[in-house]
Amino acid sequence: VRTFTYFPATVTNVSPLSGQDNVTVQFWGSNFGVSSDDNFFIQFGGKICTQINRYNDSYATCVVPPNLGPVTVYVSVGGWINASPFTFVHDACPLGTFADHTTMSCVPCRAGFYNDQPLAQRCQPCPHDSYQNQTQQSFCY
Repeated sequence: VRTFTYFPATVTNVSPLSGQDNVTVQFWGSNFGVSSDDNFFIQFGGKICTQINRYNDSYATCVVPPNLGPVTVYVSVGGWINASPFTFVHDACPLGTFADHTTMSCVPCRAGFYNDQPLAQRCQPCPHDSYQNQTQQSFCY
């Protein structure tokens, strides 16, 4: 009978820390495992990465899942899920929202504000001669 002991993966570096859908992200750390039996996966928030390549016990890559806001990166080996100290920021929150790095989410603009830039970190107030009475809008009128 063979027995396996798994240790939680540790992530020491992630690159890049921001990007669009389908960008390849590199991970460095330890205890990534080396066998297909290790049940290795990488998550961005609650979404599992696609096209994961584990090159050795300390280096892996994966393709970012679509439609993310700012999210915590998790690495799992053998059932141990470990939050990394890294946050991946998707470059584009939907228009009418902004990337809030505190809550790690895309936050809707409130009434009277708008955002027409996908990389914005805050919503802009409507110009003095216009208004927007709805939330999550990309324009004022």
